[in-house]
Amino acid sequence: MSTTTTASNINAPTQLLKAGDETYAYRRFGHGVGRPLLCLQHFTGTLDNWDPAVTDPLASGRELILFDSAGVGRSTSEVPPTVAGMATHGLAFLDGLGLTSCDVLGFSLGGMVAQQMAQERPSVFRRMILVGTAPRGGEDIMHLEKPSLAGFLQDPKLRGYGPEVGADWRSLKSPETYIGHQKAENFASPSGAKLNAPHVYAVPVRLRLNHWALSGEWTLKTEAAVLNATGGRTAYRFHARDLHLIMGPFARRGAVPFRVLVDGQPPSAGHGSDVDAQGNGTVTEQRLYQLIRQSGPIAERQFEIEFLDSGVEAFAFAFG
Repeated sequence: MSTTTTASNINAPTQLLKAGDETYAYRRFGHGVGRPLLCLQHFTGTLDNWDPAVTDPLASGRELILFDSAGVGRSTSEVPPTVAGMATHGLAFLDGLGLTSCDVLGFSLGGMVAQQMAQERPSVFRRMILVGTAPRGGEDIMHLEKPSLAGFLQDPKLRGYGPEVGADWRSLKSPETYIGHQKAENFASPSGAKLNAPHVYAVPVRLRLNHWALSGEWTLKTEAAVLNATGGRTAYRFHARDLHLIMGPFARRGAVPFRVLVDGQPPSAGHGSDVDAQGNGTVTEQRLYQLIRQSGPIAERQFEIEFLDSGVEAFAFAFG
């Protein structure tokens, strides 16, 4: 197995490893006397979501190995529905590399996977770094033994907890997608992206799965798209139970009302916690908004959000 001494995630090549029936995408870079460090990413994250400000200093004294598990990024197969299943793929990847000893860094969901891997094969891991994670996953992740805290964290009216807990792994086929031009992928407006300048965009007649587009006058900035005129829209063709959008008023503007459609119709019973059954909602602050939470069979659908005033900035889509 070849090893690159490139010391940055920015220009490290994406490599593919065949292990058993699967092919795993990974990046391997850095050098030094330290043990290799396996890095396991957060929910829906890929190799590109690792910030070089974090990875590159770590690679100055050791090899870093960034890993896309099954069904993520360019890796084959489907995302396993359990943390144990993800750990199985992680261990198969290490076997394919021929690594018998390393350290591991797990971020969020990656931390849960790292703990499962260490439990199943403790001889492989010398040290474990857990970042923003918990000892278990699934529907009960927010369970706490302290009733004084659990009552608040399990309240679905509190943003960021109840509505977002428990992704539907079996139906999840859409990745976290950035809107700012620095990390944007699968942008499908016919004119292409016009960076840091106002431009009138359009949504194509049909979007492919996991492609997205803008309509109306927007300015695509490094980390977000800013709406310059009333009536702008964003469309995304997705396959997931839940759809979230990270957004907020731009430059301290007031609240911005919006309307959500799924396949051209109001979401009805499939609305998220931040909209009503008719798809109406309001952007009041910069945060993650849950716009769609479907029940029943999950299929490929087209999501659209229309903003009824200007002055909103959108950062990223997330799915669950």
